[in-house]
Amino acid sequence: MQSTPHIMKTIAGLWKTVRYYKHDSDFFLLVDFLVDICGYYPPKWNPFALFAWRILKVGQLIQYTFYGYHCYLSAAKWRNILYFSLNINLFVGLSVGLFRGLALAYYHDDLVRLKHFMNSRNCGKDDAKANYSRKLHFWANNRLVLIGSTILVLNAIHWCLTTAFTEDLFQIPFSLEFLPSSVANVIIYYYSFQMLIQNLGYWQSFFQFGLMLSLLKNELLILSDYFESVYDRAFQVCCDNDLELKYEDSSTASKMWVAIRTDFIRAAAYHSDYIDHINLLKKVTYISFLVLLSATAIFVTLNSFLCVIDFSSDALGLLVFGSICGMECFFICRFLDELDEINQDLGMKAYAMDWMTSITVPRRNMEDYRIVKRTALIVQAQAQQGFGFRAGGMFDMNLEMFMQIMKMCYSLITFLMQTQESE
Repeated sequence: MQSTPHIMKTIAGLWKTVRYYKHDSDFFLLVDFLVDICGYYPPKWNPFALFAWRILKVGQLIQYTFYGYHCYLSAAKWRNILYFSLNINLFVGLSVGLFRGLALAYYHDDLVRLKHFMNSRNCGKDDAKANYSRKLHFWANNRLVLIGSTILVLNAIHWCLTTAFTEDLFQIPFSLEFLPSSVANVIIYYYSFQMLIQNLGYWQSFFQFGLMLSLLKNELLILSDYFESVYDRAFQVCCDNDLELKYEDSSTASKMWVAIRTDFIRAAAYHSDYIDHINLLKKVTYISFLVLLSATAIFVTLNSFLCVIDFSSDALGLLVFGSICGMECFFICRFLDELDEINQDLGMKAYAMDWMTSITVPRRNMEDYRIVKRTALIVQAQAQQGFGFRAGGMFDMNLEMFMQIMKMCYSLITFLMQTQESE
């Protein structure tokens, strides 16, 4: 009983950590905890966590083997369209979860670099407005992760206690009668609840990339605002009156240009560093986004067709799952489109600076003026290139591509229905 207060204190401390923002708060604390449980990269922060991870991975390997056997039986002996669809969903879902999990494990070090970049808060680190925006995003993102993971866990537990015991597809493919009943029950429940880890493992990629894209969007907005406020910061430091900037030999104007040049170069360096990390994220998501597009097309087409030709509660459940996969693809594409739009706007703000005509350029500051103009052109050129996320190097990741996939799914469903009617 002495350990109970310690456990409660630990839970309370964890709640404060994820609820209240500090200047050194870790944006990825909750997501990393989920990944440590269900991911494919061994956790190294605690020996017990590593031991538990190994036990879970052994269970997943056994479960994958048994599910593969069930899928083989489904292909070898036709039962009905619903059973076939369940097998396809299971096979594709597990394959997608496995590929995405292995991709996250393979790029673990690159993901750590990306998270360190977002946790560093380099741009506007001491700016009250920027930190307030980060504070809002910190709790909003943690709240979404908590709600999403809770729904996933409750849904998976309900599934483990119901469907897993009624559908032979999800059961151990041989009898355990040779074992004592208590031991057999433990194995059956352990096997069933492995699907809880499989479920979290499937969605860990969305939690990771969704959170990253949300934070990158906020950091880009902060950077855009930083470019826009270069003049205001220099004015607050160097000047008390606009009239002082009108005189050609004004020492105040000279100080302003030195301050603007320094601050503008710093902002351009932030933008360049941001683009470097975006390129790193493009490498990390190269395969994951291709798997996401493929899975979306398969789940939406197959489950919608099944619901049309053989409507039932099971078919409706599969349709809901396909819709959720489609929503994941939609939100990822929308985030990427928004990143491009904000970056384009940043390029315009960096170059179209109306305040440059309101400040006299003393002769001794002509070089500062040229440096600012040249840097602004470089920033604008970088922004106009766009980020260009691609799935497997073949498909652009944007809302236009998402709509093309939905149209393709509709065409396939129509074709399958016509084929069904002709038969």
